[in-house]
Amino acid sequence: MKRLGYEVYATRSTADVLRQNGVDAIKVNKIHQEAPTVMDLLLEHKIDIVIDTPTQGRDKNRDGFLIRRTSIETGVNCFTSLDTVDALLTSLESNAKENLTLVDIATI
Repeated sequence: MKRLGYEVYATRSTADVLRQNGVDAIKVNKIHQEAPTVMDLLLEHKIDIVIDTPTQGRDKNRDGFLIRRTSIETGVNCFTSLDTVDALLTSLESNAKENLTLVDIATI
């Protein structure tokens, strides 16, 4: 991500897993921890893309639910599937090498 010009922010345990897998991540606090939190970054428009895979259940008090909802309300693209994120990264990487054209999938 860094080579594509993006900085990655993640909560503590996620940042640790990302680092173990070669992704440099800046640690941020969860919503109910001291500032700055991931929610602060979202509301201050310091985040361009949210990657948040939902856990089981529909508890509206979970951090993930609040993060996904806030990202949508503030116009930040939110990805909930790692397959989609992988496709996005592949597209971003190939765009550096060649021009891509937009295709309306309704016409395919």
